Amino acid sequence: MTCDQAAQKAAEEGKLSCKELDDANNDARTNQLEKELTPEGFALTTAIRKPVNGPARLMKAVSAKDAPKKDYKDGYQKSLAPDQKTRPACSGGGGYDAMRKNDSETKILDPEMRAGQGGSIMMKIFHQEVGDDGKRVQNEMPCISCRKSICGAQACEITVILCNKNNEEVPASELCDGSKPKGTGSTKDPFWVSKGFG
Repeated sequence: MTCDQAAQKAAEEGKLSCKELDDANNDARTNQLEKELTPEGFALTTAIRKPVNGPARLMKAVSAKDAPKKDYKDGYQKSLAPDQKTRPACSGGGGYDAMRKNDSETKILDPEMRAGQGGSIMMKIFHQEVGDDGKRVQNEMPCISCRKSICGAQACEITVILCNKNNEEVPASELCDGSKPKGTGSTKDPFWVSKGFG
C-alpha cells in the first residue's frame, strides 16, 4: 500500500492495519526521501491518528528533517521549534534531549499531546542504525527518548499502539508504567525485545 492509498483509506474508513502502515512506511522510504540526505542512522514513522472528534488521518515523520523530497515535504511533520525544550505538561513534563527531540516519533506525538484531543494513534516505526559490526541494522525499537514520548502520550490520554517487527499490535499500556517506559532503556532492552521490537 502506498502512502497515498493509506491516506485515502484512513480518511474514508478510519482505520489501517499494521501491515498497511508498514507498506506505507516502505513506500515513504523508497519513493519520498532524498537518499543522499538520509544518514546511516535515521527513523521514519508512519501512523494513523484518530482524535476523539474529527476524522482519522495518516501521519508521517522522519528524523532527518531535509530528507523528504521537495514534492513530499508538506506531508511530513515539522521539527519542533528550537525553543521547545520541555515535554508537554500532561506527559509528566521534563526536558527533551536536544539531540533526540526531533526523532520521528516525537515529531508526531508532541503536537498531538499539546492539542489535547485524546483519541488514539497507531504507529509503525522504522529505525536504521549502524550495528556493532559496522553494518546497517534495521528495526522497530524506539530510542529511550522516544519511549518517553510514547508513554507520555499515554499519560496525555492518547491510546498509543505500536506495530512490532511481526506487524502485531502492541498497546503502549503494556510497555509503560504510567508516563514512564518499562525496561532498562537500552537499545537492546530485553523487555521491549520480548514484545517484538529490536
